[in-house]
Amino acid sequence: MTRTNRLLLSVAVAAALAVPAAARAADTGFYVGALIGQSNYDITIADVQPGAAIDISGLTGGVPASFTVDSTSLDKHGTGFGVTVGWQPIKYFAVEASYLDLGKATIDAAGTYQYGDSGNIPYTGRLEFKSRGPALAVVGILPFGQGWAVDARAGGYYGKTEYTVTISDATTTASGSDSKSNSHFMAGAGVSYTFGGNWQARLDYLHFNKVGDKDIYQTNVDLIAAGIRYRF
Repeated sequence: MTRTNRLLLSVAVAAALAVPAAARAADTGFYVGALIGQSNYDITIADVQPGAAIDISGLTGGVPASFTVDSTSLDKHGTGFGVTVGWQPIKYFAVEASYLDLGKATIDAAGTYQYGDSGNIPYTGRLEFKSRGPALAVVGILPFGQGWAVDARAGGYYGKTEYTVTISDATTTASGSDSKSNSHFMAGAGVSYTFGGNWQARLDYLHFNKVGDKDIYQTNVDLIAAGIRYRF
């Protein structure tokens, strides 16, 4: 074999070995990402349907007091968003840490209330429910086609859930709030497409189980979001 042929053979072998290595590098390593989408709080307003009477005498030192609900409306969709840092040691597995804001749900009510012998006083009220916090998940990944992959994840979400109530009548507005931090199970699935070598576009579905505090109110939350990632 001539010197030229040996050189060409060496270059060909090196190129053949380098291609799989580059492919492996594209499927592993650290990455960062962001997502935004619509959240859905699985909240119902069955307990405050029009006509319901809510007795709060126990909160007023025995003075007769109650709210009567004449109308209600529910907005259980919010804007959810988050950021993610991940590490993918092998092609089919990754670990992710995220910070997520699940948006908020709102219940609006209107009616009358009575306090002592005040008679019926018109009021409007609003309850807001929102949650945000860190999450940690393990991810199983199945590549297919050219640049495509599907994945499934499971982990935990440590959410700070805030409850805010505002009541207004013709002369006064009163509000109160409380917040609790609790751990919740989360799971999800996604599809991704890698482009430009290091970039990835994503569509994700995430489910958060019984978000909130059990002594106040808990509900499931779902998030459908589009995202972008960059792999180092």
